[in-house]
Amino acid sequence: MQNCPQARIFDNIISNTDFNADDNFRGIDIWSSVLTDVNCNDITNLGVGISFFDDCRNSQLRSNVITEFNRGVWLNGINGQGMINLVQGVQGTTNSAWDNEWIFNDPLNNTGQFKVDGLVIGGQPINWYHQDLDDPGITWSPNPWNGSMVLPDDQENTAGASCYDVLRLAGDSRIANFGTIVGDSATYGEYSDQLRYLGRSTTYAIMKIDSSIINVGDSLDVYFEAFYDQLDTSNSGVFYKIQSLIETIPDSALILIEAMVPENELEEKLLAFYQIYFDAFYTDDNLSSTDSAVVMEWTQGNIALSGNTHFYSLATMFEEKHPELISLRSSGTPSNSAENSLVYSNDNVEVFPNPADQNVTVKMANSSSVITKIQIINSMGKIVATYAPDNSTYLLNLKGIAPGLYFLKIYCLDTEYNKKIQIIR
Repeated sequence: MQNCPQARIFDNIISNTDFNADDNFRGIDIWSSVLTDVNCNDITNLGVGISFFDDCRNSQLRSNVITEFNRGVWLNGINGQGMINLVQGVQGTTNSAWDNEWIFNDPLNNTGQFKVDGLVIGGQPINWYHQDLDDPGITWSPNPWNGSMVLPDDQENTAGASCYDVLRLAGDSRIANFGTIVGDSATYGEYSDQLRYLGRSTTYAIMKIDSSIINVGDSLDVYFEAFYDQLDTSNSGVFYKIQSLIETIPDSALILIEAMVPENELEEKLLAFYQIYFDAFYTDDNLSSTDSAVVMEWTQGNIALSGNTHFYSLATMFEEKHPELISLRSSGTPSNSAENSLVYSNDNVEVFPNPADQNVTVKMANSSSVITKIQIINSMGKIVATYAPDNSTYLLNLKGIAPGLYFLKIYCLDTEYNKKIQIIR
């Protein structure tokens, strides 16, 4: 969640099957959002429980339970600093706690794991009220924390924190607070199984085209390799072979088609299309009335209903159609990028060494060209670091950035250069 002031994140269960200590695996990730309430969330087996990036001042945490983590609550940002409310609890004549908990299944073996980690903007400590003693073995206690970023106020009573937003008079009822919207009565078809299958098949095809994305030198390589191997021996792998053979060695493609056993409705339709292809198109014959009706039916609907058969059928019938939008159950908003008037050749800038470990140098070919800004962007389009060199050469510190593939945007006055770097350790 980015740039969402006064956001309310309540009553979510966020978990991973196995513990993954990678900082990129986060339960709740909040960027530059002030006055955020994070209440009654249950987060398990993720590297970071709750992350606050940059200025999220006056944000409050109530009754959250974070189990098995590397960083429980993490304040980070451009300069490694973040900000939340400097008082976590009810301050006054009767100080009381908001009952956040940090749980380790093995509390005696948590070396290097902080319940509260990072740096606070301005270096001020967070006054954290909690029940029981100030001790790492106490689930209510924010101990251990990084450096001096927390000033604990222990042995306080519970405030009986509610999961509901205290600023909304009607509790957690959106309709009572804001009224109804069109979506309350609208109904949408759900294609979760079909879209999952298509997503897996598309990812496999991308890996087949560019195998370099399978091995980037980090801890996730083994999962990418297992995924690739699984689909390579499945029907998705066979369909990829058929597509590559159908124009050059059609007899081999037909053998694969006739031997295949479909595993779902999308595969049944694609096999049926290939059968029609070989029965009619490949032999320069005309479609029968029955086949025409079947192919025309596949041109209706969307990719979730028919998969790639939908597009193949449109081409077969010489139909032009704009793809129908599908309302997914979960979606993301792509990051916005500013348009630049000119994009110059990347030969004008050098980036070395690449791959890199702790540092990488960005150098303009022309020493009179001044770099005004450098951004490091991950594969999801999120800016993970920004630098302001004001020089023709700059050494980037990569120590706080996880291994992986990243994009570099290098700004020099009114020009922009784009590079890729790989961080390995």
